[in-house]
Amino acid sequence: MPPDLFDKHGGFRKLHSFTLATIIQLETLRFCRRFLTFDHRDAPAKLYDPKGRQYDQMTQAARSGRQNIIEGSERSATSKDTEMKLTDVSRASLSELRGDYEIFNKRKSAKGPFWGCTTYPDCRGTRPIP
Repeated sequence: MPPDLFDKHGGFRKLHSFTLATIIQLETLRFCRRFLTFDHRDAPAKLYDPKGRQYDQMTQAARSGRQNIIEGSERSATSKDTEMKLTDVSRASLSELRGDYEIFNKRKSAKGPFWGCTTYPDCRGTRPIP
């Protein structure tokens, strides 16, 4: 049997980073549907996003994080450099998404900044920012 011309590739489903990126993508979609709206009638209950830009940015960053892991894994057979670049793009996309979540979740109240819900201090699971 002749030696393989290309390295093995496509094992992305076994990567912890792929599993985590998949969870992040699914939960980001759920989060955006629950907390963002472009309908002004829902504005009192949700964050008003008149043109849907925040929704699009967050869901696309989550998708990019996952899809670039897949593409990088598939390209690893022919180019390790491309694999590393796509992995870096994935990391950057997920980092951008983290920034969106941080801004969205940082709230202010009479007691100072906190992470949590808009009904602070009555909601459960709210922690002061150290």
